[in-house]
Amino acid sequence: GVLGLPLWKVATAVRSGEMNAQQVTAACLDQLHATSWLGAFSFEGGEDTVAAMRAHARERARAIDLSLSSSRADSSEGDLLRSAVAGVPIALKANYCTAPPLLPSVNPTNAGSGILRGVRTPYSATVAERLYGAGAVLVGKTAMDEFAMGSTTSHSVDPPCINPYSTEETGPLSAGGSSGGSAVAVASGAVYAAMGSDTGGSVRQPAAWTGVVGLKPSYGRLSRHGLIAFGSSLDCPGIFARHVADAALLLDVMSGEDARDPTTMRGRPAEVFPTLPLNDRTTALDANAGVKAKRGERLRVGIPEEYWVEELAGQVVERWRETARVLEDVGAEVVPCRMPHTRYALPTYLIIANAEASSNLARYDGVRYGNRVEEREGGREREGESSGKRKGREETVQPTIEEVMTATRDLGFGPEVKRRILLGTFALSKESYKDFFLKAQQLRALIKGDFDRCFETVDVLLTPTSPTTACTLASVKEEADPVQEYLNDVMTTGASLAGAAAISVPQPALAGGLPVGMQLIADRGR
Repeated sequence: GVLGLPLWKVATAVRSGEMNAQQVTAACLDQLHATSWLGAFSFEGGEDTVAAMRAHARERARAIDLSLSSSRADSSEGDLLRSAVAGVPIALKANYCTAPPLLPSVNPTNAGSGILRGVRTPYSATVAERLYGAGAVLVGKTAMDEFAMGSTTSHSVDPPCINPYSTEETGPLSAGGSSGGSAVAVASGAVYAAMGSDTGGSVRQPAAWTGVVGLKPSYGRLSRHGLIAFGSSLDCPGIFARHVADAALLLDVMSGEDARDPTTMRGRPAEVFPTLPLNDRTTALDANAGVKAKRGERLRVGIPEEYWVEELAGQVVERWRETARVLEDVGAEVVPCRMPHTRYALPTYLIIANAEASSNLARYDGVRYGNRVEEREGGREREGESSGKRKGREETVQPTIEEVMTATRDLGFGPEVKRRILLGTFALSKESYKDFFLKAQQLRALIKGDFDRCFETVDVLLTPTSPTTACTLASVKEEADPVQEYLNDVMTTGASLAGAAAISVPQPALAGGLPVGMQLIADRGR
C-alpha cells in the first residue's frame, strides 16, 4: 500500500498526479489513529487537539493538490512541481517552535516539559519553515524526553513511547530517546519522516532501537533557529526516515545558511548525483548506487578499536562484524584505527551538555519564559512577616520574585532536568570550573583531534549505534539509575563532541531478535 512506499516515490507520484496529497494524508492519519496506543504524538488538549490537527492536515493536503493541479494545467514549473516532499506527511519533535499556518495554535511547543505546557510560540523553526515551504504536510508534534534530556522518552509530561517491536513475550519496549516519539511515528508508518534533535545521540539511538534510519548532520548543517536549546554547542536538528535516500533528500531541502543562526554552514551539501534530474537521482539513490571515496574509487572504512566496550551485547557485536564483512564484499577497504580519547567522550559530553543546559534553562523562571506558579505551597509566610488582619479582612502576602521563580522551577521541571541543572551549575561554579568544565573542553579538543587524524586516512568510521537493543519500559522504571541510562549514549557522544556527521542505519534483526543499528560517521561537512 501507499504507506509502504519510500518518501521520494510518494512525492514523485503526488507531483505527477498519479496520487494526490489528500489520499496520502488520509492514509497516514488513519495509521496514526490505529497506532495511537504507541504514544508517538504529543497532543495537549486531548481529542479536541487531535481533531483540529486532522482537519488542519487535510486542509493543507487539499491546498497542495489544488496548487499542483493548477501548475500542471498551466504547464508551468511551479515550486511544488520541483519539490522533493510535496504532499508528504512529516512530523516534528515537540521542541520545534511552530506558529500558524505551519501548525494550528492548539498544538503548542512544550518540549515535553510542564514548565512549557500550553506555550505557543510567535515564530517557527527554520527547518519547519523550509519543510512547509517545500510542500510538506506537517501532522503534529511528537513525544520526547523533557528538554531532550533522556534516552528512553520516559522523562516527560507525556507517557513513555512504546516501541513498535514490542510483543506479548517482551512486554512494552522502550523506543529510546530523547526523540523516541519521532522514531515511533516513522517506524509505525504514521508518517514518512520526522524531525528529531540530536545532542548526544537522541536521533541515532532511538532510530537503532526502532529499526529506522536516523541522521545527525554535521553541526551547523541545519539551522538551530526555533529549536529549543539543550546544549547549544552540541544540538543538531536530525532526521528520521525509513530509507537513506529519503533522509538525504530531506537534508537537501532543509540545509543552507540561515541569518538567524550564525553557526550554520554556507551553501548546500554536495549532492551525490548533481547532474541528474530529481526523479533519476532519487531512483539511483534508492538502488544503492555507488559513491566515490574522497581518495579514489574504493571506500576506506575505519573500525575504531576503542569502541569495543564491555557493555556491547552479543548480537550487536555479531551485526557489527557482519556489516564490516558486507562492506568488504562490495569493494570497501576495512581497516582498524585508533581513537585513544574515546573513553573520555561520555563524561566529557555530560559535563559540557549539562553546563550548557544549566545556562540555557535559566530563562524558564516564570518571569521571562514559560508558565508561572504564584501560589506558595501550604500558604507559608515569609520570615519576619505575618499574614495578619486589616480592616476585618485577611491580608494575602504577595510572594517575592525569588519565591515565584523557585515555585515555578520546582513544579515545572521534572527530576531528570533538575538533576542535570544541578550538575551543570556545579561544573560552572567558581570552585569547580577549572577542574570540571575547563578540563572537559580540553578533552573535547583531544577527542576532535582523534576524529581529525582518523579522517586523514579513512572516509568513514563504522561503529554500533547503541551498545544494546531496546530495553523494556519495566526495566527503565525498576532500575531508575541515571548512570545506566547515560551509558546508552556511549557510542554516539564522540561524534557529537567532534561536530561530525553520523547516521544510524538499521540492520536485519537476528532470528527472534530486535533491531540493531550500525553507525557511520563522516568528517564534518561531508
